[in-house]
Amino acid sequence: MAVTPTRYLPEYVDWAAPVLADPLRVENGQVEIPDVPGTGIAWNEEAVAKFEVEP
Repeated sequence: MAVTPTRYLPEYVDWAAPVLADPLRVENGQVEIPDVPGTGIAWNEEAVAKFEVEP
């Protein structure tokens, strides 16, 4: 998002935090941008498994 021209459009919602390995951190109204490569989204597999639905 740091290099996206429309970065001001997305809305921050914290409802995804419980299933993320490293949720976004907000400081002074701005998201702290991680300094690691990748999309910035890693799942907490243990938390995600709680929502698994058996077919």
